[in-house]
Amino acid sequence: MEKDKKDIDDLFKESFDGYESDVKPKVWENVKSVLKWGSLGAFIKFLTSKVGTNTLVAIASSVVTVIGTVFFMERTMPSEKHRPETGKVDVAPVIPEQPVATTSASTLKNELKNEVKPAEKEKVIAESLQKEEEKSFKNTSIVEVSSIDPKKIKSIIKDLSGKSVAKISANPISGAPPLVVNLTNLGTGTENTWTFSDGQNPSKLSNPPCVFIEPGVHTITLHSKAADGKISADSIKITVTGNSSEPHASANTVSPDGDGVADVFTIQGKNINEMEAQIYDKKGQLVYKWVGVDGRWDGTTLKGEKVMAGIYYYIVNAEGVDGKKYEQKGKIKLIR
Repeated sequence: MEKDKKDIDDLFKESFDGYESDVKPKVWENVKSVLKWGSLGAFIKFLTSKVGTNTLVAIASSVVTVIGTVFFMERTMPSEKHRPETGKVDVAPVIPEQPVATTSASTLKNELKNEVKPAEKEKVIAESLQKEEEKSFKNTSIVEVSSIDPKKIKSIIKDLSGKSVAKISANPISGAPPLVVNLTNLGTGTENTWTFSDGQNPSKLSNPPCVFIEPGVHTITLHSKAADGKISADSIKITVTGNSSEPHASANTVSPDGDGVADVFTIQGKNINEMEAQIYDKKGQLVYKWVGVDGRWDGTTLKGEKVMAGIYYYIVNAEGVDGKKYEQKGKIKLIR
């Protein structure tokens, strides 16, 4: 046993005493202190009895390897004093502890109140951009809406919409008597007044009854008032068909003396729609003319001057309600 103890002691001494490491002496002393060389014998004796000499030698070799690694790291790692100023630093620098600043409750509350979250920050930016855009739009506006009369705005809208205040719809627009015509105002007017050229009574109804008895072309007129007070008018012609007759002179002799007998010259016809008459003297100069079915000649010129007694000539062109065209010509004897 003494021999084994001696062999083990020699082994450890050879392993550790022969190990040379270029480390700080203080580090080496600490290692030896930890190993406690004085009590190592009892520990080695215990291990020898349990594991045997060969196993103990293997353990000693492992210990030597670990200690060597520690010495190598101690040697290769530079101290804080000799660490290079430039280059990559492998070890994070030690940051000295800063004194903790004390913050009062009111100060912390104000800081939290003034802190703007990212979502709130984006909202503030968006609102700012919108205000700038509205400001730019106001600066570029030509006319302020508030400066325009509301009635004028409504009138403009109605004009641009293409809807008239007064617009007659009539059905049918031609036919044989008695002809019943249905009337409607397609415009935007709300107050309507209807008038008829054949002598029917005016009407203020929206859709007045309308019946034409006499053949001919009759005119219906509508006056309608809009909400803004604007009045518009529209008209339409209704043709009542019938057999027309050739026009003829009322008399061949005219004596405009005021006695009530043949004082004027007229042209009469049945269901005549349009008429034009001219009167000439012997030299072929135009003395008088009229347009319409109600025309007449009283022995004066177009200037209202009395003509001399004598022979005059007339030419008449007419059209009936049935579309027939007529031409009449003849002589007139004027007596003073």
